[in-house]
Amino acid sequence: MKYNNIFKSMIIGGAVVALAGCSENSWNEDYLDGFEVPPVSSNVETLDYTLTADDYKNVAANPANVALAKSKGLSKQLSAVGSNGYFTDEIPAKDYLPAYMDSILFPYFALNDGSAINLTYKQSQAVPELITQVDAAEMATVSDDEYKEVWGSTSAYAKAFTPERPASSYLPRLLSQRFPEAVSGDYVLISYNEAEVEPDFENGVITPIKDVKIGETYNVQGFVTAICAQGYILSDDSGSLLVYVGRDFVADNYKIGQMIALNGTGSKYNGGLQMSIISENVVGSEIYDYPAPIELDGAAMNTYRDEFVAANKEGKGKMGIYVKFTANVISTGNYTNFVVEGAETKCSAYQPTEATKALFTKGEDAV
Repeated sequence: MKYNNIFKSMIIGGAVVALAGCSENSWNEDYLDGFEVPPVSSNVETLDYTLTADDYKNVAANPANVALAKSKGLSKQLSAVGSNGYFTDEIPAKDYLPAYMDSILFPYFALNDGSAINLTYKQSQAVPELITQVDAAEMATVSDDEYKEVWGSTSAYAKAFTPERPASSYLPRLLSQRFPEAVSGDYVLISYNEAEVEPDFENGVITPIKDVKIGETYNVQGFVTAICAQGYILSDDSGSLLVYVGRDFVADNYKIGQMIALNGTGSKYNGGLQMSIISENVVGSEIYDYPAPIELDGAAMNTYRDEFVAANKEGKGKMGIYVKFTANVISTGNYTNFVVEGAETKCSAYQPTEATKALFTKGEDAV
């Protein structure tokens, strides 16, 4: 990368000449009794400013820049500037910064005449065209239905490609179906799971987590979405449960985003749905995208607690949910507890790892 400077004073100067013949308060002075011209600040400033990630996005989205890039056949390259956070030889700062700096989105748009900005920005060195095209490419992820197509089954299938079903054999057809209007020269970045071993479906079909019942044995498949000191949370599209191991659990053997095929028995603890392990296999991994959290206040937490108590009395297990709440930390060490305003019962982190405990400090508020 190399860095360059540009002064807004030159751009502002042009605007002053264009507006010098008109007083913006002339109508008010002539037609509004008692109107007084508000004082205008005469501060002349010289500032240093470095473009932020949002600035590059705004440069790429600026209507004048979009039109300019389109006229030159460089729309994808301009989009890449917003994604990557730097200018290129094809999209130089000298051509695309002025329009943004003259827009109200620029942080110092309202500087007084004569002010100057020493502006620092990033400029790439001779990026190959292929890299620019890939950087501007659309992102896509192989879907659940597409994995079902790969496996030819809507029940016994893995959310991954395998040695016997490699991505190279199936992705071209899946992508042509997903992007029927694509032409030579178009790029897409595709995210998919790839397992090193073939999954074992001999014990039966894959059961959605939401259908797991206490005391019965199932094959489930999902992603590791949280880890505690005695087990991990396994999530699929239908819900989440705790895979309980106990004191022999080795947390370092598991990572967020691992895809696990699990054969186990349904159980519960304090009304929470669990499974014990009969056998398990790591069949893939991905960067897991968490859903939008359910935000809970004290009243909602009381309701949720009552649902767990009722499930426990009925001999059922209630699935876990991904939530967000604000609480005061009241203990650390072996136990990490929280008090939520309006909640009738304090919360507790279940079997937190040392890394989790270190996130919280007694007496502080946490979200």
